[in-house]
Amino acid sequence: MISKSDGILVKFDKKMIRQALHLAEVRGKKDNNRNDFVGACGEIAVSKVLGVGINDACTPRGDGGFDHITSTGVKIDTKTRTQEGRDFVLFRESADLWRADVGVLCWWCEAIKSIFIVGWIHKMDLIVHGGPMKIGKNKRWGIMWKRLEPISALKQRIKELEEIEKDLQS
Repeated sequence: MISKSDGILVKFDKKMIRQALHLAEVRGKKDNNRNDFVGACGEIAVSKVLGVGINDACTPRGDGGFDHITSTGVKIDTKTRTQEGRDFVLFRESADLWRADVGVLCWWCEAIKSIFIVGWIHKMDLIVHGGPMKIGKNKRWGIMWKRLEPISALKQRIKELEEIEKDLQS
């Protein structure tokens, strides 16, 4: 279980806003550019905090199921919600076909142009502990945000995996 104090706030400067606008334009569907912008903001924040790149293979048709990949091959999917308190939700009814290894939840804070990185979950935990959630008229697979792990724990795990990989290569 996490609380809001476990999250990380990333304030966006003009350069980061321009980067997000560019990503949204490249990936965006003309009818919903705002969601593409908010999603890009989440990806930029996660990239900055975790020290991982952004999947540059993203197109208007999708991103292959993940937004980031670590140097050790861990695939991360960032889900950014437009309101605080919203849960981690996939765009499908099951987590079985989810291509990412890890999911990160972010909230966009419009008033202060910031992303709050809430926490993360491993794919197996999402499959076992998640369930169907009603989002509008649709059912999506998800989990309540309070059941996520602190983002600091993911940052530490990535660092440990990179150190192991480095040791194996030497």
